[in-house]
Amino acid sequence: MEITTKLNVSDECYFMKDNKVEKSIIQKIITESYLQGNGIETTCKTFISYYITNPKAENFPYKYYEDEVFATKEDLLKSL
Repeated sequence: MEITTKLNVSDECYFMKDNKVEKSIIQKIITESYLQGNGIETTCKTFISYYITNPKAENFPYKYYEDEVFATKEDLLKSL
């Protein structure tokens, strides 16, 4: 299995927090994969989580899923 993320650790990113666009840096990326099915038809589901530096408390990062984090502000706004 090969997992590809749309962003990398230390990349700047944009996301929504309290209904405002925020910009920060990706601190950590975690992937979770598991099998889903009934034993006859089984698929593998993978979720990618980005941990983003919290400018107000550096030791407590925000966690967002891949569809909530964007490389540009324009990409984020298009998704709304």
